[in-house]
Amino acid sequence: MNGRQPIGEDDLRTVEDLLARYPGEERLRNLCTVAFMAAASQAHAARRLADAASLLRRASAVLPTALEPRALLLTVLLDAGDWAAAEAAARDLVARDGRNADALYGLAYALLRQDRNREAKEALQASLAIRDSAQARALLERIQKGLLDERNMTEQQLSHFHVRYDGDSHEDVGREILRVLERHYATLVRASISSPRRPSR
Repeated sequence: MNGRQPIGEDDLRTVEDLLARYPGEERLRNLCTVAFMAAASQAHAARRLADAASLLRRASAVLPTALEPRALLLTVLLDAGDWAAAEAAARDLVARDGRNADALYGLAYALLRQDRNREAKEALQASLAIRDSAQARALLERIQKGLLDERNMTEQQLSHFHVRYDGDSHEDVGREILRVLERHYATLVRASISSPRRPSR
């Protein structure tokens, strides 16, 4: 490991077997942690993210009290874009270390990518209460702006209908709905159905 040599499956099995034989040896637990972290880091650097995650889950099972494999697992899952798994990993880490600002930031990011902005805001606020971070503050500002946009509902009107929709990001959808409604309205008029006196909602 000091020579940065690749850590193979035989190496991992060796340290696992030694730890199983001498579970009370602190130095063996440390060696096992270092071996798995090195192997997972090598896989992560090579963009073999599934392999890295598998190694880190295995390490967490072998080393139930070790936080380092869980923290790296969260990083790997975020890099992989596996937001649900990243959320679960972050929550597991926070449950074991409630003062882990990085885990709370990771949780917030995973929640944000699942469109759960209010939960993400709470996680970021908890992270910032532990440690100030320009990155966390910037993400919090982004989330707060999104939540404000959600509250500022916009309205678009075409001649006979009003469609309310959430934020500028849905304007195309709103326009398409209005076009469909107007098309059906014209069909009804052509069928000699009396037009409504006021816009429908």
